[in-house]
Amino acid sequence: MLDIVGSIESKNKNEQLDMCVSKLKAFPNPVRATCVISFDQRFRNKLGVRIYDYTGKIVKTVPVKEYDVGYKQIVLNVDELKPGIYQVLILGSDINDELKLVVL
Repeated sequence: MLDIVGSIESKNKNEQLDMCVSKLKAFPNPVRATCVISFDQRFRNKLGVRIYDYTGKIVKTVPVKEYDVGYKQIVLNVDELKPGIYQVLILGSDINDELKLVVL
């Protein structure tokens, strides 16, 4: 019975994530200099962005900002990043979403 409760809680948490931000994308990807992270914000929320390298080190951050409901874009300048694969995390009070970004 405990396993079932754990599954239900996990499922509800995933549904909450899907309800807050959807369609997280990066364009262009791969990128050389500037990239646009786009997403559909379904609820007003404070969000920040962290970019991690392959070792898990934070290499770039975008300060937390409050976003209203609707389609949003964040422009990232990645000139200073070395070529490689990076993990981009969108972090908020109720959400965490991620995508891979390839820097050339």
